[in-house]
Amino acid sequence: MTSTLDFCIILSNINKKRGSRHGDRLERTFLARYRQSDGEPQLLWNHLTSVSERTGQFAKKIGLETTGKLIGLVHDLGKATPEFLDYLEAAVNNLPKAKTVDHSTAGAQVLYEAFARPDGLPTIASDLLALTVASHHGFMDALTPSGQDMLGTRLSKDESETRKQQALANLPPRVSHYLQDLLQSNIHTELESVLKQSFEIDFTATENHFMAGLLTRFLLSCLIDADRLDAADFDSPTNVQTRQYSQYIPWSTLIERLESYL
Repeated sequence: MTSTLDFCIILSNINKKRGSRHGDRLERTFLARYRQSDGEPQLLWNHLTSVSERTGQFAKKIGLETTGKLIGLVHDLGKATPEFLDYLEAAVNNLPKAKTVDHSTAGAQVLYEAFARPDGLPTIASDLLALTVASHHGFMDALTPSGQDMLGTRLSKDESETRKQQALANLPPRVSHYLQDLLQSNIHTELESVLKQSFEIDFTATENHFMAGLLTRFLLSCLIDADRLDAADFDSPTNVQTRQYSQYIPWSTLIERLESYL
């Protein structure tokens, strides 16, 4: 099982093979989507870094800024492949519908493998982060009521289905270095701190698991909001003029205005 350190070494080796200078290679252009109104493409790297920053901003409210940045950066990792680009082109040009391309499992696999124990057993971080990214197009229960391991089944997909290694190799150096920095940061510390604040001494194991589930849903909410806001702002650029992005007018000011009006 690949550890966080191993993943950083893998990314470092990929970057070395590309060359130390950005101009040593031509970056392959991968896309996140096309704007419906005029056909303008959104570059995947712009989408990933934008969603990373926004997810981090939302998650910062409870002390999980770095964690939010990480899940935002890898959520659409599987789009960094020719297969997804072909799928997107076919959809835009009304060509015969191509086979659906799984673009979210690759990022979930990266996080699971980076944060699992060296012996391959899961940790709270590996399960929580992988489940969040795997669910960003619809929440997926890790276990069904009958006990089926849905998360394990999803994460066990092979390279031909997820193209994880291919996508990692296609990351431009700036994005790859950013991912490497996030993987080496304080993710475990952030999650441990928030969970400790959530758990009470007299909580049962079931109650602790429930709190961990709420945390998963909070991170998923941050990711989905960031993802959809970025897509909406790309489709309608004038939206940016009305977005507040957590820069809200203080409640005391609003109360004062209301009192003055009344």
